[in-house]
Amino acid sequence: MALGLSGCAGGDRPDPETLLDQAFSRSSLLAGGVGPTTVEVASLGFRDRVLEAREVAVAASTHRELLEALASSASSDGAAIGLVSLASDLETGERGEVNGVEAWPVSGTIETGDLLEALREGDGAGLGQDLGVGGRDSLERTLRGVGFEAWISTDTEALERLDLTVELDDPGNALPPSRIRFRLDAPRDAARVEDNGVQ
Repeated sequence: MALGLSGCAGGDRPDPETLLDQAFSRSSLLAGGVGPTTVEVASLGFRDRVLEAREVAVAASTHRELLEALASSASSDGAAIGLVSLASDLETGERGEVNGVEAWPVSGTIETGDLLEALREGDGAGLGQDLGVGGRDSLERTLRGVGFEAWISTDTEALERLDLTVELDDPGNALPPSRIRFRLDAPRDAARVEDNGVQ
């Protein structure tokens, strides 16, 4: 697949929307099957310094639900759904290496209202609880901002890593807002154990 080039940094970086469309297609995200995985949950400080990090085990069924929610597709009324449909302010960064794979980083933001609406309509009620940020009601009360960075292989155009950073501010206390980063890495082949169901 030929990638369109954006006009930034010498014009040699692929168009970020084209990269996301390929990497977040259902067939790409679920290629090879889905197995249990872990998500790194990190509390961030000044200039994104990691203050504390832990790994949360994610069962194969929850991993599949997460990827299905991220995947680009169309709802029953034809509306676009998935991460790409919610993303804005897209930018392709400098090519680098992640998990030993050369990749393009694509960053962007997600409107909190759009994300909450997607959670209301989807089946992600328990996902926030699994990852330690509360359920849908808690997120509706505390969510203030969402940003992401997706690392996409320059060779296969598959997603290698997704960093999703949320800003939470509880109006019930006087503490400053907290920023939490969720990091999901693409499983290696040995971890892909569940039939993917993609034709």
